[in-house]
Amino acid sequence: MNKSAFTLIEITISLLILAIGLVGILALFPVGFDASGRAANITEATFLAQELIEDLKREGYAGPTVVGAITTTVPRPHPAPKYGGFTAYPNYQYDIWAYAVTGVTDLRLREVIVCVYWPASAGDETNRTNQRFVELSTYLAKYEP
Repeated sequence: MNKSAFTLIEITISLLILAIGLVGILALFPVGFDASGRAANITEATFLAQELIEDLKREGYAGPTVVGAITTTVPRPHPAPKYGGFTAYPNYQYDIWAYAVTGVTDLRLREVIVCVYWPASAGDETNRTNQRFVELSTYLAKYEP
């Protein structure tokens, strides 16, 4: 009798172990796809927010409407002084706030905050508390000769 061959029980056990390992690996794929989708949303929202910031910088100090003192509520109450959506990206909306920075001597500053929102996977598009967002800010200065 040949003692070097595998028995049917050994092959069955090894296939069972292999199947359990493959199922565990396959269970990670949805997690990876979900993380990839979240990263794509964050990246797209960041690019859109940066585009809005650059547009506001081109407008200069007088461009954005000032709404008052700086607030720490995030996300900020809607509607903002300037808000809207993106034609090419219908799932994304934006809010823009501009605040006068006080306490700086001989320098006029405005802090401009841009929030770009997109719906969470189980969120309501009309409710900002159920949405994900990216927030960027910059300062605009008024230069006087």
